[in-house]
Amino acid sequence: MTSYRVFYALLLSVLAASAAAEETILQGYVVDGSTGRSMADVKVEVYTSEDHTNVVASSKTDPKGFYSVTVPPGGYYDVYLRLGVVNPNQRTTEPVEAGGLYTLNFNIASESAYSSPVVEKYGFAVVVVVAFIILAVIFADQLFFRRARKPKLGDLERQRDQIRERIELTRAKYHHREMDEQSFREITKSQQEKLIEIESNIRELTGK
Repeated sequence: MTSYRVFYALLLSVLAASAAAEETILQGYVVDGSTGRSMADVKVEVYTSEDHTNVVASSKTDPKGFYSVTVPPGGYYDVYLRLGVVNPNQRTTEPVEAGGLYTLNFNIASESAYSSPVVEKYGFAVVVVVAFIILAVIFADQLFFRRARKPKLGDLERQRDQIRERIELTRAKYHHREMDEQSFREITKSQQEKLIEIESNIRELTGK
């Protein structure tokens, strides 16, 4: 019975060592480039380069600004620092391999590249409010001119192109996790409704 227990313990040790050897590690230091000081308690999130909607691994930097996460081997990874409205990021230079150790250090250029905890907490809400105000002003402006005169084809085409650009910008912000899903859906829906209306007016003017 004792021999069996010893064998079982050795087997578990070998399996644990083998699993540890297969772990792929991403690590690095986060430093404030303007002061040279380590940046502690910075949230780090890791995504596969093909999918920025699901977090593969996450961590926070320690008092020395160091972070370390384990990820499945294979493929490229994007490492993001969550610093309020600014999110510095880096991609691995090669597909990661099992048992590999990959270092991605961050040297934040200046204090303007990150925000205080207050900005981190409320910065996104401010961005959303400003975006809604801008959209409201644009909508009111379009409504006024629609009443004042008939829209010209060139004006409608410019409005259409601007709305398409806004939709693409909104999608980019959502994929980079700078916007939550509810705000993304609301803004996209509003813009698409305007786009449909403008394209309908264009068809009326062109007869197509």
